[in-house]
Amino acid sequence: MYRKEKSQAADRVEALLRAQNVAYSPVLLSSHVFHVDDVQKFLDMLGMWPVALVDSTSEEWIDSHLNEESDDVDVIDFIVSHPEAIKTPLVVKDASDALICDPAEEVFRFFS
Repeated sequence: MYRKEKSQAADRVEALLRAQNVAYSPVLLSSHVFHVDDVQKFLDMLGMWPVALVDSTSEEWIDSHLNEESDDVDVIDFIVSHPEAIKTPLVVKDASDALICDPAEEVFRFFS
């Protein structure tokens, strides 16, 4: 599970995972180095465009002057440079499926 250090949504997802006795490894975005291939893999698992992975309210995104019309390559480069701007919590299951679990209850989609 990829998360921001201070995130109530991530805290709720972790609580739900613990309640289901699901083993997980939290990864703090602020201390993780992403590469273009990593971001592309997330996008493939999520089935979304790069701009949809970005928290458009993040200060980094606002300051970047990029927008929903920006080129995908530019947005992916932004995500690599500013992983803290990724929408979270991002839960990956078996390295083949991923969900952005906001609201936290979205994580239950992995159990149905």
